[in-house]
Amino acid sequence: MEEESDSIEDLERENVSESAFDFIVLVQNFNDEFFNDEYEVLKFNINFLESNGFAYQTKIDYMKLNRFIAAAYNTIESNDIQVIDALISKFYKDVVFLNSFYKNFLEKSKDAESVFKHFFLKFVGGMSELYNLLSEKEKQKLSEEECAAFEDYIKEEFINEFKKERDDYEQHLRSIINTKTYYFDKLLWSEAKNSPAILDFFKKSKRTDGELTEELSTKIFIKQYMQSIDLSHTKDIKWHQYLQNVLMIMD
Repeated sequence: MEEESDSIEDLERENVSESAFDFIVLVQNFNDEFFNDEYEVLKFNINFLESNGFAYQTKIDYMKLNRFIAAAYNTIESNDIQVIDALISKFYKDVVFLNSFYKNFLEKSKDAESVFKHFFLKFVGGMSELYNLLSEKEKQKLSEEECAAFEDYIKEEFINEFKKERDDYEQHLRSIINTKTYYFDKLLWSEAKNSPAILDFFKKSKRTDGELTEELSTKIFIKQYMQSIDLSHTKDIKWHQYLQNVLMIMD
């Protein structure tokens, strides 16, 4: 009798395990569809970086420096349009697109509970369809409290799996954007340093110190911003400390 009881318990555990697995597969299928655009963007850009031999850049968070890089690009473009060739223009458009894409990604995925309610349940055909993960016997035995507990479990498990997927995509997107921005910045200034018009502009503007061609970089714009800030009265001390650190380690 004991052996029979054990075998029934084993079978029930096996059914629960299969139901949980089936649910995880459903969530993964949903995540694959929900993050399909992110997957395609990552695949394209990873291939671009790796096929060109670009190493991932981790020393500086260039995404925090977008305002300074945009200022550098606009200044160079307005003083010598010839510097902005097809490659630099395309590179910059890619960086701008990726930053906008990243913001949209954060917006659409920020509220996992809302995604569950408005997208996942629609994807599976409603909460009632999820009860089909259970056997007929299990469904018949469920009390009202157990139904509520089952639905809470479903929502909690979805949110956990969704957040893991979202966080993974966020990490990879930031890595790609940071790296592409780093190489764009290097390419932009590499070309700008060969332009007499750009050299003349920065010489006359007195924004640089020392050997002009050595100093030309986005650091000029960070320094200019820092010089306009009274650090003894600023409220955002961490941001300005970060920029000071960037100035010390930026190439």
